[in-house]
Amino acid sequence: MVDIEFICQYLLLKHAADKPDILAVHLVDFMDNLSAAGLMAPETAQKLKEITLLQQTVQMLLRLCVGSASRSEDKPRALQQLLLKRTGCGSMKELEENLRQAQDFVFNLYQEMIGKPAAEMVPPDPVTPLGNPVT
Repeated sequence: MVDIEFICQYLLLKHAADKPDILAVHLVDFMDNLSAAGLMAPETAQKLKEITLLQQTVQMLLRLCVGSASRSEDKPRALQQLLLKRTGCGSMKELEENLRQAQDFVFNLYQEMIGKPAAEMVPPDPVTPLGNPVT
């Protein structure tokens, strides 16, 4: 979730001054707006929305029901069934694999949109606190 929100916040900071129509209160609405403004491919926005909803569903149910149990076998059977029903998965292994694939997708998107461009930037010349170049 954090990477998705960071990507969206980065795009907001980068483009909102020129394209105020991208602003939205809800994250999934913001993704639609990014797509409509041509700042994100429609299929990427749709995939991010699906991932966001999947992660929000899983996170909400786990926080409400178990708190800190991290392994699927530590979760009550009824909770596992509810997770599977809400996410449309056939097994906990499938749900875990879907979450891993979602994380990989978001990580790769982050690298493409933020990580690689940032790594290629040339740092500015250092300046002192008074604004004078360091010699």
